[in-house]
Amino acid sequence: MTKAVSELNEKGSGLPITVDEASAQSDELPVLIDSFQHFVRERRGVALLLAGLPHNVSTLIDVDATSFLRRAFKHTMDQISATDTSYAIKETVEGAGRGIAAPALKVAADASEGYAFLIQLLGYHAWRQHPERETITLEDMEQAVVLARNDMYRMVLEPTVNSLSERELEFLVAMTEGEGPHRVSDIAGRMGITENNATKIRARLIEQEVIGARRRGFVDFDMPMIRDYLVDEG
Repeated sequence: MTKAVSELNEKGSGLPITVDEASAQSDELPVLIDSFQHFVRERRGVALLLAGLPHNVSTLIDVDATSFLRRAFKHTMDQISATDTSYAIKETVEGAGRGIAAPALKVAADASEGYAFLIQLLGYHAWRQHPERETITLEDMEQAVVLARNDMYRMVLEPTVNSLSERELEFLVAMTEGEGPHRVSDIAGRMGITENNATKIRARLIEQEVIGARRRGFVDFDMPMIRDYLVDEG
């Protein structure tokens, strides 16, 4: 890496390093971050971009071996609009030589809730239903929704919930009572804790992008399907 960076810098260029699905469980990532830290100290032309699920990113930043990342800029992806979701799926499908029915696009846009990973899952499973056919149908997408839901439970929601503290999980379970947005003071009452303590838990859950602030004093679920997951898992 030192040789590559030196050669690029001599030519007036730099080295961008990208890592997808970053996780504190990776043995290689601390080594990479340590190397990058040395390059920064030497003022070399190098950049590091990491992407990962919210709970993985939060854990990664808290680990001593990768604490250098606390100085990094953190960007949170906003929800993708239904229009952009439909466009992305349609363009991808047609670019690969197939078509997709308009009702199927609407179902995908609604089911994805603007969550990038869920859009990928829906497209993946819809394509695989009848790959020999020219068009992805509404029925294909409805089956894809079922399969994508199972993947979300296993790959995103279960690890996210398992990473939460007991109090954070209690806060979320209290939010499953009734329709949102939920008043933080009401959640505190259901948990039997002070509103001040509930506000601290709220802040941690917002940081992990599980919930989001609404109007003053209110929160609601931001992570797709997590309310259903909490209810289904009891």
